[in-house]
Amino acid sequence: MSNAVPDPDEVMEADYQDRVADEPLDDFDIDVGNANMEEELQADKTFGNREGTPIPEDTAPANQNGDMDVTQVSPQKPTPSVVVNNPSAVDIENLCQTYTTHSLLIRLQFIADHCPPLKRDATIGMINELRNNTLNVARYSELMSSLEGIEKQTDDQNHLETPVLDQAWVDQTTLKTSNQLDFLLSEYKKQKDEGVKESTRRAMDELFQYYLSIGDINEALHLYSRGMREYCSQFKHIIQMWINWMEASIWVGEWQRVDTIAAQAERSMKEAEEAESQAGSTAAARTRPVIFGVSSSTSSRAAVTKCTRLLVNSGRAKLDAACGLSKLQSGRYKQAADRFLKVDLDFIDMPWLFSASDMAVYCTLCAIASYDRAELKKKVIHDGNCRKFLESEPKLVELLQCIIKSRFGRALDILKELKDRFLLDPYLSPHVDPLYAVIRERALLQYLEPFASADLNAMANVFRTDVKSLENELVDLCEQGQLAARIDAVGATIRMTRTDEREENYKKYVYLVLFFFCFISLY
Repeated sequence: MSNAVPDPDEVMEADYQDRVADEPLDDFDIDVGNANMEEELQADKTFGNREGTPIPEDTAPANQNGDMDVTQVSPQKPTPSVVVNNPSAVDIENLCQTYTTHSLLIRLQFIADHCPPLKRDATIGMINELRNNTLNVARYSELMSSLEGIEKQTDDQNHLETPVLDQAWVDQTTLKTSNQLDFLLSEYKKQKDEGVKESTRRAMDELFQYYLSIGDINEALHLYSRGMREYCSQFKHIIQMWINWMEASIWVGEWQRVDTIAAQAERSMKEAEEAESQAGSTAAARTRPVIFGVSSSTSSRAAVTKCTRLLVNSGRAKLDAACGLSKLQSGRYKQAADRFLKVDLDFIDMPWLFSASDMAVYCTLCAIASYDRAELKKKVIHDGNCRKFLESEPKLVELLQCIIKSRFGRALDILKELKDRFLLDPYLSPHVDPLYAVIRERALLQYLEPFASADLNAMANVFRTDVKSLENELVDLCEQGQLAARIDAVGATIRMTRTDEREENYKKYVYLVLFFFCFISLY
């Protein structure tokens, strides 16, 4: 089995060779050996404009597939106007038990920035996490200082006990990190000079984990870009390397790099599967018949195959989740839904970057914004993986049922009820309004589909709006070419202007006859 790992940064821009070895790679570095990935990244840069100029986020239209023509959106740079004053939107205590350290810190910081009633609890949650599970003394001290200036809310809105500065921990950890960094750097240099790949990989990985523990994720990524892949000689180390690299890239919002890493990781897993299958066939052909029991070589081969299969399944589940999130960030909602539906939660150890509830939310919103009712039934409601997501989210199950059964009023009520929670998700927040807009447009079109005419008063009641606002929405749909109808503002009705099917068929026949005679006249 070949353990050669493809280098995602080998074939880059022409001037890459002139860079210093320690320079971090550019976000738009692409493996030109993967044509599909190159096309997708290029599409992100020149997303839908003939001149190649990116379309501004606030003016990008939505197409009928629910894919928004917008440039890449980073969750670390949400819309500044997002402010949620609902203290019950999220449960901070539950949040602290759901995610791993860096994912939790990102989410709590986002909540602290955008939900004033929860700012104090979110800050306390970050302080506790930093104190218990990291070596990030600087961030801990900064948050302890800022906590004093945060206004305390009413008693029923504060659930976490106010911490006291642990100066002993600060002093001990500061000394420990200083000594540990010196040791890890010297060990890494020593192993690298000796040229033993496995020892170098281990030293490099320990240094990577150290940088993460002190909160220096960019330095951790910098370390990996120096050539971590060159020192991975076993398949399990290769997979873990890609996953670590991908997770760190997500934490800092480098979505272009996530796509590139995912493509290379999938290639590595595919090569491993093919090599394992070929090795298994060769071993089976060489194995002699055993009269009693099973030969040791056969059982050993089966154990190795099972281990490889578990690694591949776990890695693929995490890659699908990360790729789905990456598609979501770039506004490709249909592609995001397709990737989320592939995620098998059985192979992801929780807590992780995302929870099962997060997968349910991302998948449901992207699917409703992209799929028609038949696809929702087949791909979501009747899908085994998606049912695992939805087990803990009965509101989302009801939302899907309402969309499928055309109960749009109740569906909009559920979306409104859940909106504050969605706005406090750092990865979903920038896309809540675009997704809601696409879902509403699709609901309007589905509502009108079976009717020749409809009463705007009744329709306004269903869509929780007034007649004038509804008329404006319908006019916009007509101007976009998504709806062919005439609106009677006086009578408050809308009449569909569908083309007569017989007339269309007649025109087709005329065109065919004309084409036939033109063809005959040439001879």
